[in-house]
Amino acid sequence: MAQLSKGSLAKVKAMDGFADPIVLQVSSLQQKDDTNGPPASPSSVAPTISKRTKGFARIDQLHPYDDQWCIKAKLSRKYPLRTITARGGTRAVCTVELVDSEGHSIQGTFWGPQAERCSVTLDEGKVYVVERFT
Repeated sequence: MAQLSKGSLAKVKAMDGFADPIVLQVSSLQQKDDTNGPPASPSSVAPTISKRTKGFARIDQLHPYDDQWCIKAKLSRKYPLRTITARGGTRAVCTVELVDSEGHSIQGTFWGPQAERCSVTLDEGKVYVVERFT
């Protein structure tokens, strides 16, 4: 089974009702080795979680070619809301770290209005479900 390696990226369409994309950076706490092979083709990646039973995937099972993932993880850390200046002007940024039941972690970054909303509504120590990856 193909897995994301440290530093890989995945995108999320929605997190607990948020409509705009959220970019996630994946890092596995239990990575077996640091070797990277060639990227897997979309046809070689088979989902490991049944869409019929709506089971939760582990964070280390995420893959950029599959958009049907659903993870359940605890928000282990929420960084303070900050602003950055980019091409389009000033934008709010909120970064969070999520940990699944196996100890694998993922870092998510919220941008713009979603960052402002997440900095108020998401709480450290609570468990959240993230789904509809693209």
